[in-house]
Amino acid sequence: MQISEVHDKRILYAVLDWGLGHVTRSIGIIRQLEDQGNTVIIACNKEQKQVFVSYLPELIYEELEGYNFRFSGKGNWGWDLWKQRSRFLGAVKKEAQSAKDLCRKQDIELVVSDHRYGFRVEGIPSVFVTHQLHLPIPKIAFLVQRWHEKRLRKFTSLWVLDDEKNTLAGKLSKPLKHPDLNYIGWYSRFELKKPENLKVPLKKTQHYDYLIVLSGPEPYSLQLFAEISRKIDFRDKKVAVLHPASLKIKNKNKNFNYFPAKQLKKNDELFFQSDCIISRSGYSTIMDIRVLGKKAILIPTKGQKEQEYLSRYLKLE
Repeated sequence: MQISEVHDKRILYAVLDWGLGHVTRSIGIIRQLEDQGNTVIIACNKEQKQVFVSYLPELIYEELEGYNFRFSGKGNWGWDLWKQRSRFLGAVKKEAQSAKDLCRKQDIELVVSDHRYGFRVEGIPSVFVTHQLHLPIPKIAFLVQRWHEKRLRKFTSLWVLDDEKNTLAGKLSKPLKHPDLNYIGWYSRFELKKPENLKVPLKKTQHYDYLIVLSGPEPYSLQLFAEISRKIDFRDKKVAVLHPASLKIKNKNKNFNYFPAKQLKKNDELFFQSDCIISRSGYSTIMDIRVLGKKAILIPTKGQKEQEYLSRYLKLE
């Protein structure tokens, strides 16, 4: 089942709560589903809802607890996740019951899950959205990949966020055995490349040489800002910094312009006003950069194997 084939259905949509990339890339998908005559109900936590509502205020929202991962900030992502495996597996089991309850409440005909392994219901067609058919893990951890594939096979269809012939994800999105695997292309919250199509008007007098985007778990976003400030010479450059509203940045460069991301959509104009984007090399960001047609300096998070691989594959470092 391709996304273009989905019409006139009641759809329940949920996304993983690992940063906001899963939210922002889903906005384009949900817009298309709505344009095709579908009714979309979004299940999400409060942080995700704040972003979704700014782009899609007319939709129905239901509360759904996240996986609530926690990270030490030391680059030991694998170990951090391993220590939380019981919580993770418990969350997968719990979300399956939540999906069942919401499907009954909302009379759902199709369930769409952006990388939430348990968000599906027996007897109702389900879609798993991902760019990672193959996890960026060492061969010694093959049991994790096997578990991942077993979970994917429980979904009726897979929507892969990539172009099979002109891939951005490289080996991560290589085909695997599944009865209904579909490459749906790249999706972004930026609808069109031209800034005049933004619903929020641009302040034409503003221009930035660089836009620094701080994202991800707090220890890593602060580390990114410190690394950028240390490695890049911003003398005589106009710089904007977009950061989570909760992030407390010490030793601020007084020449930078700081924008807390209280409502993400209001900050979209910064991307059009800037010549070069500096950010983490997350896949959603890479799709955004491709849609925007902007220059970028993308820096992988230490120990985050997916971002490190994408940086090598796309020669972003």
